Amino acid sequence: MLCYHHNDLDGRCAAAVVAHYFKDKNPGNYIESDYSSLKTELCRNNDQVFIVDYSFTEDTMQDLLDICERARRVVWIDHHDSSIDLVHKHPELRDIGNLRIRLSKEQSGCYLTYQYFYNASQGGVPLFIQLISDYDNWNHKNPVSYTNLRAHDTDQYRL
Repeated sequence: MLCYHHNDLDGRCAAAVVAHYFKDKNPGNYIESDYSSLKTELCRNNDQVFIVDYSFTEDTMQDLLDICERARRVVWIDHHDSSIDLVHKHPELRDIGNLRIRLSKEQSGCYLTYQYFYNASQGGVPLFIQLISDYDNWNHKNPVSYTNLRAHDTDQYRL
């Protein structure tokens, strides 16, 4: 199992959801990245790959295709406009046999990842994930999420 994730609090939380679900805390299985490119060479043949809270664009779509060529199964979960726009522009991505795509602007990456793995309704998502989602999506409906998350140095949180 391999998990690519964005290098912010939402991405780290999404990766932690994957780690919790699989009971896999091996740091070598989690690759943190910005949006410029993924280290696709780390994907081994027949890996099961999860790409969470990661926004692909025209410039990085080849990374997704490279991973799909190598991996046994790829699950991509994201909430960014650029990802949604990319799939609208390239609907053939949905036809890649080993790729499962879960995109929604309604919630953040960690929230969508939790829902994917635990089949949770809105009320069944843990509060800390709801707060991260509220903050990451710039909803700021819950003042606790905005105040508390801004007060912390989120770079210290890693798997």
